[in-house]
Amino acid sequence: KMDVTGEFSGGGGDVLVSLFRPGDNTKIYLACADGAIRIHNTADPFEHVGTLKCSAEDGSAEHVASFRFLNPKTNPGELIACYISGKVRVWHAPTSAVLGEYSASGSLTAIDVSCDGARFAVGGEALCIDLLSFAGRDGKEGTLGGFVRSAESLQMPESHSNRVQSIRFHPKEPNVLFSAGWDRQVIEWDLEKMVVKRFFSGPYVCGDGLDIHPDGDRILTASYRKDNTVELWSRDPCKQIGVMAPTDGGMAYGCCFRPTDPQYVCVAGVDDFQLRLIDVVAGKSCGRIKREMAFYTCAFSSDGAMIVGAGVGGKVVFARVHKSEHLKKHHLPDLAPTLDDPAAASVRMEMHRRSIEAIQKSIAAEHVHLDLEPAALPDHGSDSE
Repeated sequence: KMDVTGEFSGGGGDVLVSLFRPGDNTKIYLACADGAIRIHNTADPFEHVGTLKCSAEDGSAEHVASFRFLNPKTNPGELIACYISGKVRVWHAPTSAVLGEYSASGSLTAIDVSCDGARFAVGGEALCIDLLSFAGRDGKEGTLGGFVRSAESLQMPESHSNRVQSIRFHPKEPNVLFSAGWDRQVIEWDLEKMVVKRFFSGPYVCGDGLDIHPDGDRILTASYRKDNTVELWSRDPCKQIGVMAPTDGGMAYGCCFRPTDPQYVCVAGVDDFQLRLIDVVAGKSCGRIKREMAFYTCAFSSDGAMIVGAGVGGKVVFARVHKSEHLKKHHLPDLAPTLDDPAAASVRMEMHRRSIEAIQKSIAAEHVHLDLEPAALPDHGSDSE
């Protein structure tokens, strides 16, 4: 469940992206509608401790579309951001300095960095994805020598036909990339051969609504629609293996796996004004925070202990994630879907049901009610894929 630990309203208008600093629960970075990335402490009084902002040549604000942190071991304090204007900038947060800049063709809305930190990908309205790498650094000043295109743009007949809204590299394989957007396509790219390896259709991704399970074999999507809003997919074969009950929440912009326990995900709700913690195995919410605002973004801290949700009007909500005292007494077996072994899945489901029965008996003895339901077993019998 989630317990709210604090909330505040920052300057700069709507918050479009929020991320904890890697390995540090004390700092949150917020991409705001006025073009600034604002840095705040995560504890009351939520002190504003830094701003990363550039203005366009005409003096107007450049809107931040998305950003990611670079490797904290090799690039401490550095992050890379893309802008609606088509700019890409690397920032050194401790000094608020721009270390490098690149101009893409067309507006940008999505960015990610490979797991080895060697390159990054950007995409947006141009319907293609640019793969770039750093050209090196000036040892004297520590600035980037610029960017180089590490490969031709990912654009071919079977690729995206509308704006790319979210990009994710595989968490373990630097030559595997995933992308999603307005065309309701989720594409897996093989960056060694520069081809589409797999794809599936359905999710209508309008924000940062794509995430990859830490094992790299499952995909989470959040859609801006009423039905099948939150879905879990297998990578090979590309197949829906879990769906959030359509009556359990509204349209969504952002989603992310809990890094330390990816059975749980967080979802930023737009029309239902809810930040939801979801058990993707059970297919139901296990925690909610409701405010009179649309949530555009959500993120877990590196240790999975905290969640941040933010959105309209610059409002930011922090919550601590923990199991209830009753569930701490029992261990539920791992119910990660096994598509190629229905027998093993059946055994796990039986273990899960018995565990739930034990929990319910324990709770009943203490005169406490807890609503627990077993997850549905995936249907293997009629599928020919």
